[in-house]
Amino acid sequence: MAFSPELLVTHRAVVGISDMAVASSANVVLSTYALGSCVGVLAFDSHTKAAGLIHIMLPAVGNRKNSDYNPCMFVDTGLPELFREMAGMRALKARMSVALIGGASVNKAGGGKSFFKIGEDNVAAVRDFCRKNALRIVYEDVGGYTNRTIHFYIGKGQLTVKKPSGTDEIELS
Repeated sequence: MAFSPELLVTHRAVVGISDMAVASSANVVLSTYALGSCVGVLAFDSHTKAAGLIHIMLPAVGNRKNSDYNPCMFVDTGLPELFREMAGMRALKARMSVALIGGASVNKAGGGKSFFKIGEDNVAAVRDFCRKNALRIVYEDVGGYTNRTIHFYIGKGQLTVKKPSGTDEIELS
């Protein structure tokens, strides 16, 4: 069995639900698994090779703040945190490419209709945040009824989106 030298030097940062990771090393892969109604937002500044990934669960924090409050759980508190962290790595919003993945309707009521529209609300909240902050969404794979897993290879600027129907590979610049 042969091993690729690239595999030996790559570090994978796994982003869980309501979690975030940022990095600027060409040897890092940012990954998140099982995006259902949750939304994965990936931001990448190809000039600085700074990338960030957040796995968001709900659109707005509302009155949920308490001692267990996690800002990465919500679009309205998690995305500002993501972009603050990326600014600390010299990433500029004007140079960023943003990818939006997930927001599926995984909880269906009878007849194929979605009982909850959390995924749809998450996607709308991310799009609204990006519009208000002049962020460029360059790729979307949202909606539907299936989960997605994503991997972003910082050094290559390559996003891989895995779905039951197959795998898409997208170059971000």
